[in-house]
Amino acid sequence: MRRRRIGPKMGEAVRIVRRAGGAVPCCKYLAERVGPNGSLRYGYDIVGRCLKAGILALDTEDPLAKRGSAGAVTLTEDSP
Repeated sequence: MRRRRIGPKMGEAVRIVRRAGGAVPCCKYLAERVGPNGSLRYGYDIVGRCLKAGILALDTEDPLAKRGSAGAVTLTEDSP
C-alpha cells in the first residue's frame, strides 16, 4: 500500500460516511456536507479526490444507491 496524504476535508468525508453506517446515497449528498458552507463545487472536488485516492468508492449495487446516480459512496478497505 502506498502512502498518501489525506487532508482534513477528505478525513471529514470519510467520517461522514462511517457515521452513516458505511454508505451514503450519492456523491451530491456527501458533497453538500463536506463543501465549505454547503458549496457543491468544492464538495465535489473533495469527494473526487477521495474516490481517486481509493479511500471511498462508488457502488451501484448498494441498496442505498439513488436511481440515476453513479452509485452509493461507500468505504473501502484502505479507508483510514
